[in-house]
Amino acid sequence: MLENNWLGHVYFGPALAGGKSYGHLVPGEFYGFSNRLGQPVPLEYPSGGAGDYRIPALAIELPNGSGVLDLQYKSHRVTHGKPSLAGLPATYVEVGGEAETLEILMGDHIADIEVRLLYTIYRDRPVVVRSARIANTGKSPVIVRCAMSASLDIPDSEWQLLTLSGEWPANAMSNASTSGRGANRFQAPAELRVTSTTPSWPWLDPRRRKQRARRSV
Repeated sequence: MLENNWLGHVYFGPALAGGKSYGHLVPGEFYGFSNRLGQPVPLEYPSGGAGDYRIPALAIELPNGSGVLDLQYKSHRVTHGKPSLAGLPATYVEVGGEAETLEILMGDHIADIEVRLLYTIYRDRPVVVRSARIANTGKSPVIVRCAMSASLDIPDSEWQLLTLSGEWPANAMSNASTSGRGANRFQAPAELRVTSTTPSWPWLDPRRRKQRARRSV
């Protein structure tokens, strides 16, 4: 959490041991335009009008036409298991001990918007399941222009995005593409989603694969 109660993103990877300092993970100062001026730490859930130059994870329109959203940390909690997503297909657990879920509550008291960010970590799988719940806590209607489950900064352009596409009966055919610059998008019509596109986006670091290959020789 940053000094102004914004939620920053510093690390994503294997579990870190407790009792140690990880200050070295914070990048040095950067005064360019890929992020907020003078702020090297990217926001965990960026929004429009707060000085972040990236594509917002949440974009809204208030009754007065404003799209400014200043999400600040309010509270958090950790629970056993994985909450269900009402009306949506989702992964689940059969026993509460299979996973733990971190829930972070963010809010803007002027726009009367609350966002709950959920992170589920499975005990026996190297997987993080993300979702976001958006609530209008005020009395005026709000238009949601864009809402994403997550926003993740990739450290460099060497990473590859793995997508699973196909057609009946050849499902889940893998395709790897270099991240590069700009935005990456993949989608399918609703009636074809099951067979043509899998709604997941694993990222691969080919350099690690080469390191493992050298160790095995």
